[in-house]
Parts: sequence; structure tokens; C-alpha cells
Amino acid sequence: MLVKHSSQMPWIGAVLFFLAVSSALYYHGFVADFFCITQVLLLFWLLTALWLRGREPVSLPGTALSLSLVAYIGWLAVTLTWGTVPNYNVISFWWLCGMPLAFWLYTVSPEREALWRWAALLILILALVLSLQAGYQLVIRELEPKSVFLDLNSHAAFIALIALPTAGYFLASFIARAKRDNMTLMFGGAVFVLVFAVALTAGRGAMVVLVTGMAILIGVAWGRAPRRAIVTLVVLVVSGLVAGNLVAQGKTTARMLSLIDPEAAGLTRFLIWEQAWTIIK
Repeated sequence: MLVKHSSQMPWIGAVLFFLAVSSALYYHGFVADFFCITQVLLLFWLLTALWLRGREPVSLPGTALSLSLVAYIGWLAVTLTWGTVPNYNVISFWWLCGMPLAFWLYTVSPEREALWRWAALLILILALVLSLQAGYQLVIRELEPKSVFLDLNSHAAFIALIALPTAGYFLASFIARAKRDNMTLMFGGAVFVLVFAVALTAGRGAMVVLVTGMAILIGVAWGRAPRRAIVTLVVLVVSGLVAGNLVAQGKTTARMLSLIDPEAAGLTRFLIWEQAWTIIK
């Protein structure tokens, strides 16, 4: 008899993915506890997805992306044969396989559109919580605004990655609805908070990625989204950047202006790259 429980899968898959991401944020490359928890959650998600599908066949896409990920995993497996530290090699293998594994988990999961909606909402909430935590660290405790990360730039990069699709959802909500509603207001507020959080860090790389990504998004949406939606998004992004710069006491502007002289701005990185290239040669 065919097992049919797929209506429960969006919740289960989304929650397991959310827990896996939350656990992964606490793995900083030293203590493997959270790393193991993350991998177990992903594997449990795989087993749950296959069980909920029952006897329904799994159709794997033959796209260039999926084939590239398979080749990538195969290459990682091959590198295990010449590693000199087996324990480190195995951890690195599972660490780097996290992204391809998540892709294949999404592929084999039933009701993927519903799964994506719930997972996106949970990850957005997580990013907002981390943004508020970073603001608290800077304003109240006078610490670096990096939430649970050890490195400020990692925090900024994670928030920027969430800010870009959130801005896309904001524009899409204008296209799908004739007038603004609570969903549009929620996405708009989220865009402001996330951009504000990135500006607080004064991370040049994250700022460049965020601004460039927003520009590309606006360029793609131009002519498809209402002009009012695009103008509103620009206002939200600029307001978030200005507010973040004010709270950071002008540090964001100073860091971005340093990019005018790339040689001075990247001096330490150039030294690291030069030494790394010497080792490779």
C-alpha cells in the first residue's frame, strides 16, 4: 500500500533545515559538537523525506547544476585518498558537502514549493534575530556587531545573503498584489533591518556585495515591478545604510571610502596572498 504523508513534509523539512542552519552557525571550526548535530539533522531530513515519499519515485534532475554538484562531491571523495590527516580530511569532506547535500535534500523532498516558503520564512526570522543581537552588541555592550559568529565579516556576509532574496520577495509582493498589505510591510521592514545590520559591521566586502546585488536586482525588476515598488526599495536600502552609518559613528563611510585606494585597502590581504602563492610555487 502506498504511504502518503507528504502534506506533513513542508513543516518537517523546513524545521529540520532551520535547526541544521542554526546549529551550523555555532560551529567555528574547533569544537565538532555542533558540526555533528548539523550533519545528523541533514541526514535525518533525508531519511524523513524518503519515508514520506513512500513508493513514489524520485526524479533527479539532469541539469548542469545538479551534475556539477555530483562532480564536486566526487572530487571531494577522491581527495580523501591523499590526505595526510584522516580525521581532518573526513570533517572537511562533510563540511564542504553541506551545500550539495542540502540541494539534493531539497530535490528529493515532496512539496518543494511549500517547503521553500516555510524554510525561507524561518531563515528570515533567524537573520532578523541575529541582526538585532548584533545591534545590541554594538549599541549596548559596545562590542563588535557579529552576533554568534567569531568573525565580523562572516556575520555581515550571512546577513547580506538573506537581505538580497528578502528584497526580491518585497518586490514580488508588489507585483502579486494590487495594494500593499501586511506581507509587503513585513518584507519592507525586514529589508531595512537587514541592510542596517550589514551597515553596522562596516564590512567592505559585504557592503560591496549587498549594494551590487541590490543594483542587479533592481535592474532585473525594472519594467516588471511597479515603479513605486522599486523606489520604495531604494529608499529602504539607502535609509538602512545611512542609519547603520550613523549608529556606527561614520565608520561605515570611512571604510567604504578606503576602497578609493585599493592598494592601501587590501595591503594585509595582498601580503597573505603573496606568502600563500610562494608556498604554492
